Amino acid sequence: PDASAVDLGRVFETRVKQTLIQGRTVYTAYDPVGGDPTGYATAMSGPGFWGPISAMVAVDGEVSKIIGIEFFRLEETPGLGARITEPRFENQFIGLSLVLAPGEKAFFSITAPSPGKSALELDAITGATSTSRAVEVFLNSGLQRFLKEFRENNEKR
Repeated sequence: PDASAVDLGRVFETRVKQTLIQGRTVYTAYDPVGGDPTGYATAMSGPGFWGPISAMVAVDGEVSKIIGIEFFRLEETPGLGARITEPRFENQFIGLSLVLAPGEKAFFSITAPSPGKSALELDAITGATSTSRAVEVFLNSGLQRFLKEFRENNEKR
């Protein structure tokens, strides 16, 4: 069943805490039983083809993989670059590892759709190469910055 806005508000109020980590707002979701963190979410943004793009990125409690992403602000071409908001594009990020392999500089790349790709190669939006590339650049750098800030913050505790 669908939850009402009031129900969702109560869950958010009781299970999500907002903190600042080096000036960045981070939302921490807590398990209602054990009280342990189950995930973190933060906004990331960068330049797109026509204007800024913003996304909310959620990672698991171990900060080891992406569990969700939602693009919520963009000025990309309707029917082309704006297709980054479609589930087919956003769902590709779910499960992506946030552990870089030795020698790797990025968590993922976005390339033309084709068979036989690696798990780190996501499908670009056909006809929106510049938007797809912009998303790749700002999310990879934003994730690296977030992980560094998150780890530094936790080391201070």
